Amino acid sequence: MPNNYSVARFSYNQSEDSFRYDDELPLPSDLVALTQELFPVWLKRELGPGNQRFIEKLHDLEFEFICHPVGKGEYKGVVIVDSPPLIVVSESDNSSVSGSAPVSEEIPVRSVLIVDDHDHSRIIVGGMLRKLGIDYDLAENGEEAIAKAREKNYSLILMDLSMPVMDGFEATVGIRTNFPEPACNVPILALTAASFSEINQKIYSSGMNGYLSKPIKINELLAAIEPYISDSKMPRLAEKPADLFIVSASIDLSYLKDVSRGDLKFASDIILSFLQSHARLLADIRYTLSVGDIKKCREVCHKLKPVFAYLGLKQIIPLLERFHSTLHRPGFDRHAHAVLLESIAGLTATAAGDLREIHLKMLKYHG
Repeated sequence: MPNNYSVARFSYNQSEDSFRYDDELPLPSDLVALTQELFPVWLKRELGPGNQRFIEKLHDLEFEFICHPVGKGEYKGVVIVDSPPLIVVSESDNSSVSGSAPVSEEIPVRSVLIVDDHDHSRIIVGGMLRKLGIDYDLAENGEEAIAKAREKNYSLILMDLSMPVMDGFEATVGIRTNFPEPACNVPILALTAASFSEINQKIYSSGMNGYLSKPIKINELLAAIEPYISDSKMPRLAEKPADLFIVSASIDLSYLKDVSRGDLKFASDIILSFLQSHARLLADIRYTLSVGDIKKCREVCHKLKPVFAYLGLKQIIPLLERFHSTLHRPGFDRHAHAVLLESIAGLTATAAGDLREIHLKMLKYHG
């Protein structure tokens, strides 16, 4: 382990599948959440008789877990994490990375707020920003975004439009009308899976500066944030071999290759997020359709569409689009939609099996 490290205590209950940190780790919240999701997998794979310690790598960080069983299926321990590389200049250190010229104290630290209620989207966008050396915070709805924007001056806010509690439009209007100068003028870009023609007027009338279409492409993200984030602080990442980024009749991982910049570990995390979330989202769609809650059913479909697009599920995307677009039509056939949904679920299960194999190969190849 390197000399610069952080330590946190943790607890895990296997029967409840409950993992929690008892101390705060100085890492992005989505990365902390990812370690919580992956810990049961690591524990099952690594822990054995006489072995109460294992090391895992995630996003170029090294996590050393030291576990102590305290009961049947219950563990307590500590995790030691090597400190993340100092890519973004901190307020207390005005020297830049890689031995380049010092940065003036007058240049502010660049920070982005990602606002999205879907964890998959937060992982995608946050991962891109992290690989570019850009600091960021996370919020799950417009109300949280307003609270965080009151506490911190952001260079840019990336705002999802469809969220519970408070949507992106309402949050933007709140920032524009209720914040003092200059905070009220923070640049805000919409994140949306809807077509631009449907929301064009509403985006700009609410006070947003522009938009990014989901699934977000790395080059489009770079072009959009360039006016607000200093390009000199964006390291250009080398491409890595992409043999596992397959293109087949049912799966096209070209976009995942673009997003991950060939980083197999990051790509495997995105696939893992899909594997852990798709069944729950499909179950939510099935339930809301069965009870006739069409509004909620459309909302869940809207969240699932970019997830499938990220992984290039070419056979499923048009079916889901047809399912989603016809839900609001008067007199729609609920039985026909239920049959279509089962076709989507069957194809998704097949794709999930293929993606699970790719995920394991990526982990093995990366490791």
